[in-house]
Amino acid sequence: MFYKTATVQVTGVRRLDTKVAQNSDIFRKRQKGVGSNLINPSLFEAIGAYYDLSSDPRNFLYITARGITADIPNNNGDAFPREELWRFTPTKNCFVYQTFVHDPLHVNHVTSNPKTARGFLLDAHYDSSDPADEFVELIIAVDMTKDSKLAHNLEAGHAKTFSMGCNAEVTQCSVCGHFAYSPREFCDHIAHYRMQHIAGQLVYEKCYGVDYTELSYVPDPADAKAQTTSILNATTTQKVANRKASLVERLGLTSGQIAEIASYYEYNIDRLPEGMIKLGDALF
Repeated sequence: MFYKTATVQVTGVRRLDTKVAQNSDIFRKRQKGVGSNLINPSLFEAIGAYYDLSSDPRNFLYITARGITADIPNNNGDAFPREELWRFTPTKNCFVYQTFVHDPLHVNHVTSNPKTARGFLLDAHYDSSDPADEFVELIIAVDMTKDSKLAHNLEAGHAKTFSMGCNAEVTQCSVCGHFAYSPREFCDHIAHYRMQHIAGQLVYEKCYGVDYTELSYVPDPADAKAQTTSILNATTTQKVANRKASLVERLGLTSGQIAEIASYYEYNIDRLPEGMIKLGDALF
């Protein structure tokens, strides 16, 4: 078993308006034919309790960033093959790339305590639009009330770099094809010539049996295929200090009633007319 980390650099910041985000299925996705609103109050309440984060979706900054580039090794000499990213993992009932979902956002891979998380990963999307450059894009929810400095720097573009953390059961040498289940089992290529060329072949590890466990903000980038982060303008993203009470708050509903309405809204969103969807967005 290996624990892997790899940094990812973004080269700039672009802003998406809400219309573009919705059209790109960034905030609303489909699973098993049922509409699912990613901004789910019940989800934020449950995850917030575990990671010691706010339970209010409006207290978060939402950004997207490239998490993993398929098939191409990072500067640590670790590569994640496309077939591995698309492997179904029965322990999580999802594809490997989707094991990012609901993982914590940490700083510098300080991960021993889940309650030090600054946010969490709201969703993962596999981008195959360019066959020569396929990657996993992540939606990151950053708690502005827990680490306002990090949130500000991310929004301003001063903080731009991320590093994934994962467990890998086994790695394969890109040159000789040898499989290793621990560093003691490395072949000479990986042990001594990682990220060097031997007879024209680059030496690196192909990672298999992968389970992504976290994403960290790190100041030192390493991924040569870094991509731009998007800062998402969602109707739920507001500065806490200046925000007004939401419509659902002004109605005086109990938490149970809110959860019941949110559940109904989420389950029936594909069948609702546009006006009711706008009303639901205004409520939540």
